[in-house]
Amino acid sequence: MAVIAPTVTAFSNKEYTQQLRRIADFPDIIHIDVMDGLFAPSTSPALRDIWLPHRPAVDIHVMYQHPGDYLGDFIRLKPRLV
Repeated sequence: MAVIAPTVTAFSNKEYTQQLRRIADFPDIIHIDVMDGLFAPSTSPALRDIWLPHRPAVDIHVMYQHPGDYLGDFIRLKPRLV
């Protein structure tokens, strides 16, 4: 069965919160893009400012030059998948 997972690709804390609130009630899974501005040319909010909703499940797509340096930060968020 196919599952539609909307993506949050935000470039500011305000935009991140607005996008999550807009979609959080209907999907089973949300896909969140995080970018460091080095590996990917854009930058998302800092990991310390990222929060995940309790529902639905969240997958994080990491576009960082050195993602292993931030492993503890990703684990702290408790996503379903990184």
